[in-house]
Amino acid sequence: MPLTFRSADNSWEFQNQKHVVVYEALTARVGHRDGLLWQSPALALTAQAFLLTIALGHESTSFARLISALLGTAITVLSIQLMRKHRMYLWNEMIAMHALEREMGLSVSAVDYSNQLAYIYKNDPARHYIQPKTKRFLTKLESVRVWTYGLAVFGFVNLGLSVLSILSMSGVKTLDALL
Repeated sequence: MPLTFRSADNSWEFQNQKHVVVYEALTARVGHRDGLLWQSPALALTAQAFLLTIALGHESTSFARLISALLGTAITVLSIQLMRKHRMYLWNEMIAMHALEREMGLSVSAVDYSNQLAYIYKNDPARHYIQPKTKRFLTKLESVRVWTYGLAVFGFVNLGLSVLSILSMSGVKTLDALL
């Protein structure tokens, strides 16, 4: 059953009632998706810490090291994929929000950062509400990309541990000192 609103009012609020309902749903989904996006690397790092404790433990057998390192590699790939997928869905919902904002005639966007800054600069030339030079070295970097590379480092460490474990199981004794 479609949403229907009845009123003789021709105000902006009346004309955009249907859009506001959709916009609120999109806003909630964007917030939820953003939370899911950052849960992926947090859970992956927790799993990595546990698995690396096994893989680097002195009392672990070569087989236990191999299995934990392979699981760590799998967790890396799975968490990067999940993080990227959540990012894609987040961008899709933000694009939908931006289009809806344009359709509603809003002059500032909740999801378009450059549009927000342009609005602030236009309405507050003295820029009382923003900090100067907020984008420096680390804050210039895209966080999803940084975390993807960071997780990939864990994957490569786990792959290296897998190789060392296989060599150790095949009788190469010089690697036992490393593990």
